[in-house]
Parts: sequence; C-alpha cells; structure tokens
Amino acid sequence: MLQTSQDLLFIVIAISVLWLTVFLSIILYYFFVIVRQSSKIIKEWGNRFKKIDEIINLIKEKIGHPAASFVMLAEGIKQIINFLKIKRQTKKKSK
Repeated sequence: MLQTSQDLLFIVIAISVLWLTVFLSIILYYFFVIVRQSSKIIKEWGNRFKKIDEIINLIKEKIGHPAASFVMLAEGIKQIINFLKIKRQTKKKSK
C-alpha cells in the first residue's frame, strides 16, 4: 500500500482535502442560516415600520381636519358632563 513517501503524501493530502470540504460545507450551511434569519428580521422590521407609518398617517388625517377633531372633542366633553350629572343625581338620591 505505502511503497514510497509520495504515497503517504497523497493520502495526507486527500484526507486534508476531505476535511477542508467538510469544514467549508459546515461554514456555508451556517452562513445560509444566518442570511435566512437576517431576511426574516428585515421583513419583520419592515412590517413594524409599515404599521408605524399607518399610525402616523392616521394621526395626520385626524389633525389635518380641525373640524373633525373639534367635533370629537365636543362629544367627549358632552359625555363627561353627562357622566358627572348622573353621578351628582345618584349622590343626591342616596342622601
């Protein structure tokens, strides 16, 4: 089998190439796993930014129409006043 030192050299080189191939395959596998996870993270952040943008646009629309915001504010104040009236009436009745 091993007749010369060159045969031993070829066997060592073959084993080294085999280990190098295995090592590079493992590195490539982990590289692709990292790239896939990075892609998922980027998509997730994109969705979050899209939601934030939608919220900002909604706020701009609400602020952009002052009459609508005044109507909403007036309705809120009316409800608070009605709640306080009912609260006072129930206190007077309970005394």
